[in-house]
Amino acid sequence: MPSTIVKALWIHRLRMGKKPSRFMVVCSEHFENSDYHVNYMGENNGMLKKGTVPSRNLPLTSLESKGVVKRKVNKSQSARLKRAVVSNMPSSPSAPVRTYPAAIASDTNLSNMSIDYCPPTPNIQSIDLTLQETVDVAQGTASDVALVNDIEMDEVVERQNKSVQVKPVKPEVRTVQYQVNFGSRRITFDSLVDSDVKYATGLDRERFLIVFRMLERFSPISDSQFWTRKDALLITMYKLRHNLDYLMMQFHFQIPRQSIAAIFREVIVKLYLVFKQIDIWNISHCDAKSYRTLLDCTEMYVFGSENPIFQQLLFSTYRDHPTFKLLVGCDEKGAVNFISEAFVGSISDREITVKSGIIELLKEGDAILADKGFDVSDLFESKKVLVNIPPFLKNKVQLSSFQVMKTRVIANRRILIENVN
Repeated sequence: MPSTIVKALWIHRLRMGKKPSRFMVVCSEHFENSDYHVNYMGENNGMLKKGTVPSRNLPLTSLESKGVVKRKVNKSQSARLKRAVVSNMPSSPSAPVRTYPAAIASDTNLSNMSIDYCPPTPNIQSIDLTLQETVDVAQGTASDVALVNDIEMDEVVERQNKSVQVKPVKPEVRTVQYQVNFGSRRITFDSLVDSDVKYATGLDRERFLIVFRMLERFSPISDSQFWTRKDALLITMYKLRHNLDYLMMQFHFQIPRQSIAAIFREVIVKLYLVFKQIDIWNISHCDAKSYRTLLDCTEMYVFGSENPIFQQLLFSTYRDHPTFKLLVGCDEKGAVNFISEAFVGSISDREITVKSGIIELLKEGDAILADKGFDVSDLFESKKVLVNIPPFLKNKVQLSSFQVMKTRVIANRRILIENVN
């Protein structure tokens, strides 16, 4: 029921006789146990259900003794009703019966109930100009029905009075809200479009499938009933591309993080076994005016060791952390053409150059570009390989103009290897 009707029923049943305020309190003895909400244990939580009205231990004091506020009707409406009553007034003492339909029959189970109202006498002077209606307290639920009818009649009169002022109807603007349920959609290779594959793996769909076919031919991924081989490769490339932890990847792929870790370890080993067969040194592009390779070292953080000897070997003074160190080379187009084995973080750049095998790959007339830390020019003299490194100050106040220009040229080209690392 509307809130106005429920409010009127509360006022009528509790015989308040005045407008309720926020300081009034209603005793719980006026309600049945079924009028309250129950918690998950079936116990009463003290919250009334919507539309509940008092039904127990109701007061029997008359409304008139409480000073009920009379319902007011505007003068024009009162005059029209007065003329209608006078015109329909019979000459005999017996007055006709006026009937109001029941408004809330479905809620009170009084579908056929009607409230009869009889004027006291046909004398026009005895008609109450304020149209006061007295409700008999003894009628019980039927009086509630009549009260609801009065409220509805007031609403009809109010709408008729306001019907003269017609306001333009504003068009309804519907806002569609999209809710993203994080983790509800499992990421699979078949569910991704081309742009998504590029974002997830760094490879377009065609190159991704080339890598997958290489694995299928030389070192197939293990089968599983919970994911496909393509999904296993996707998980590995996704991990390499975005460097997410296994818990976050569990939300994305809907696979336990222990399984994701096992997939990554398996596929990364198989990728190494396949890709190490490719001779990336000889297929690298190089012309007569280009450097054969741009060398630099990169380091990967690792956990420290409880053994102090191993901890000392792994500790890098450059990173101030235990690391593994590799020598990486690329051509002037940014393609990687050399990767050494992993060494401990304490190894020097000169020592890693000797042990990596890069000297044996270079030929007479080749030129390489390195950082200042690679003071290895003497190692390549026997093979007549040019090693270009930025100039040192060597106890000078500042570099000459030629040395400054040379440093700028070398620095611009070294950006490629810095981006690779």
